[in-house]
Amino acid sequence: ALLHKIPADSLKEQWIMGSHAPSPLTASEKNLLDAMGEHDLFSTDQPAWVSGNYPQWLDPLLRQAFPTEVDKEIAALNTEASVDLRVNTLKSDVIHATKALEAEGLHPQPVPYSPIGLRLTQRAAVTATVAFRDGLIEVQDEGSQLAALLVTAKPGLAILDLCAGAGGKTLALAAVMQNKGRLVATDLSAARLTRAKHRLRRAGVHVAECRALDSSNEKWLKRQKSKFDRVIVDAPCSGSGTWRRNPDRKWHFTPEELDRLTKV
Repeated sequence: ALLHKIPADSLKEQWIMGSHAPSPLTASEKNLLDAMGEHDLFSTDQPAWVSGNYPQWLDPLLRQAFPTEVDKEIAALNTEASVDLRVNTLKSDVIHATKALEAEGLHPQPVPYSPIGLRLTQRAAVTATVAFRDGLIEVQDEGSQLAALLVTAKPGLAILDLCAGAGGKTLALAAVMQNKGRLVATDLSAARLTRAKHRLRRAGVHVAECRALDSSNEKWLKRQKSKFDRVIVDAPCSGSGTWRRNPDRKWHFTPEELDRLTKV
């Protein structure tokens, strides 16, 4: 319901009707509604963190990061995320991947910037498609595709994906390298790398090596100094880029977590 079109008295009733309704309003909440009277609950003079739907403690940090466009950035994060796909050039190309998806009733369109990206016009069970199972496509945001492309990988180079996670950028780099050269994916999480191995097999990648960065690999990592042509570091971060898909994550994010991630 549009709360700003519901009178305060009527709004109170929404909390006392039926066994599955929210718990009754507290006295302080009722007093707040009475004090607001006919005031528009979604008026333009409310705090930005209220209208933008984000934790109040993030407001000064967001304004520091986006001094002139914070409202625009927050508005974008409150929209539904697109379904972006990366064409696996080890097995297909944009034209053939598009036709394969269209044959299954999907309607992909080119993304604005990535030359190997497709975007679905509506949400779909992508992982259930033959195109996905055969490794023709991967689910990957256009931003991540561009980050991998900016590494300027080439066949024959030695590349280290230091914080590889589940291997999204590793997959993209392997395709650009045409399965030729040395590609190492490392991460602190062995579980994520296990998932990466499954994805690499489906994509037909055999140039990549996965290593969990535990105590047994500390000496190995030190020996790698100056042995790579490229190193990509997708460092641990706030995860704000995933808020569109997981809006609740912003409310679980804390100042303490930000401090911890900054140190990492």
